[in-house]
Amino acid sequence: MNFKNLKNQKHIIILIGILGLSFFVNFFMIGNLGTGNSYYAACVKSMTQNLHNFFFISFDPAGMLSVDKSPLGLWVQAIFCLLFGYNGYSILLPQIISGTISTLMLYIIGSKFFNKKVGLISAFLFCLTPIVVAVSRNNTMDMQLILVLLIAVFFVLKSIQTNKWRWLIIAGALLGLGFNIKMLQAYLIVPSIIVVYLIFSRQKIWKRFAAGILSCLVMIAVSGAWIAAVTLTPVENRPYVDSTTNNSIVELIFGHNGTDRLFGDGTSLNNGSENNSKQSPTNNNNIPQSNQDQNSSNSNNNNSYDKTNYESNSYLNSSDPDSPPNSQPMGGGHTREIGTASMFRLWNNSLFGQASWLLIFALVSLVVCLRKKSLINKNISQCVLVLFGCWVITAGLFFSFAGFFHAYYLAMLAPPIAMLSAIGINYIYERLTKKEKSKKIDKKLIILILGLIIDVIISIIYLINYNQFIWIIPITIALLISGIILLIISLKKHLIKHKNLMAILTSIVLLSSMVFAPSCWSLYTTLNSNNSALPSAGPSQMNGNRPPNERNESDELLNYLLENYKEGSFLITACRTQSISNYIIKTGLPCFSYGGFMGKNTFTVERLQQLVNEGKITYFLLSNEDSDGDIESYVKNNAIRLDILDDKSDNKQKQVLYKFN
Repeated sequence: MNFKNLKNQKHIIILIGILGLSFFVNFFMIGNLGTGNSYYAACVKSMTQNLHNFFFISFDPAGMLSVDKSPLGLWVQAIFCLLFGYNGYSILLPQIISGTISTLMLYIIGSKFFNKKVGLISAFLFCLTPIVVAVSRNNTMDMQLILVLLIAVFFVLKSIQTNKWRWLIIAGALLGLGFNIKMLQAYLIVPSIIVVYLIFSRQKIWKRFAAGILSCLVMIAVSGAWIAAVTLTPVENRPYVDSTTNNSIVELIFGHNGTDRLFGDGTSLNNGSENNSKQSPTNNNNIPQSNQDQNSSNSNNNNSYDKTNYESNSYLNSSDPDSPPNSQPMGGGHTREIGTASMFRLWNNSLFGQASWLLIFALVSLVVCLRKKSLINKNISQCVLVLFGCWVITAGLFFSFAGFFHAYYLAMLAPPIAMLSAIGINYIYERLTKKEKSKKIDKKLIILILGLIIDVIISIIYLINYNQFIWIIPITIALLISGIILLIISLKKHLIKHKNLMAILTSIVLLSSMVFAPSCWSLYTTLNSNNSALPSAGPSQMNGNRPPNERNESDELLNYLLENYKEGSFLITACRTQSISNYIIKTGLPCFSYGGFMGKNTFTVERLQQLVNEGKITYFLLSNEDSDGDIESYVKNNAIRLDILDDKSDNKQKQVLYKFN
């Protein structure tokens, strides 16, 4: 028997088991999740109707407004829907698959550039990180981004290992693709790549800079390709860029998705109304003009109302992806979700349960496993350590002090925490199997175990807030105590015969003491997910921090609108995207959100009058959350108030329907 082959087969079997586990926690019961975030789901519905909407990621079927993200992740979702039909499975599958392939990529990186144990452990820890499970089960695009970034990291490490530029250039192109999924968020790992390439590349210093500059140029070129296409397209021939005041994709990148994230609270858009009509999301060329125009963009009947589809699918949980939970979509409130900026933000009650369970152990592993000699010798395993260490520090500092982000963004921390923790567990195992050359106490091992204990203690303190999960605490404590006892016995090598087996058992028990609680959080996420716009892991919706912001549309209203719908007009008009997104999902008919999801706009009363006179706008939905501005006042004074929604909706934000004659 070839024991070497058997050993390799064991690794493959374990890997298959981990990948199966990843797919299970990501996929199980997704039929209960609907289409997830309705803002993006409505966009995908609109994108499947024609190439114009597809390319410009139009939120609505009429091509009036684009969503506030880059296109690549949504393109993938739309392609899945074109292949398999528009439904929740098609929309969520790209993220589910990305989560499992990301798990595989961590194994590949760890095993190729460190060792197989690190690869397996990092993959296991990553797939059971609670926020990874939550994001993989939602149609936000973060998991697609993480997959692309991990592939880029692989090519960076391969470039360093082989001294070949082409792999670094491929990594630059992949970072550009990442930018086209979630814009500047993809660049969070760029500092890490720069650091490791300059330190660990064996090429002459001028060659390192040359290769780096060339790779950056490729990254910028790929990042900017779609931006250039949007910018060069006349404004009357494309949707208005949501979350901007001047219809500029550049403003979106560096404003709402840039400086607002770092310094603001996501509410910096002005109520400007001075821009001309060409700069508001109401260009005549984007509105269906006639039955012929409507039919030309209605291939395969995608734009028609399908009563069977509507009655057999319920997509009622909708909210704005960038509005603070349990509050109005605009104006403050973000600290309820992410807490106050500080060095300790990642351990607060709102964020800890998402990704921070092993953060201290990961940071301690980074410090303990750094070796000066290996750094000088440019050891590739040290390169892995430094790269993921810089990643967790850069991203950790951003999330600690950024003014505005959502808790699910913390999925960006999952890969480095998993890799560094795996390296730490590997150190414990190697220390326990190492032949004794000295009787000195291994200070690094003690520090590492202390980091592990601190993480477990913090998790226990966190668990105290959840009465229904108190049972996790004694199991966690028992595992920790058992692991420490086994560790002490393992260090007394003269007392045991099977040292390697004891080292494996000790490492597994210590690892279990850390991972048991977050694994329960992940399993809870799998079994109790809702299709909230803001994915979160564990029972956070039960502790009062982040209840789902649901909006239940009236079937009576929808039926009324469908019965009175006229070709070439909007089914319904409202200020905010969350007021109409489910109407788009259910019917695929043109709807108009003049304020975008921020509820801020450059829409004018004059433009409204023009659209009403042209018959484009008949039914207008106002909510209590809408600002009492000129548009709302004009609607109240010039349209007939209907009774369809009066006191018949269980929405906290009461909605009233108006009709223009």
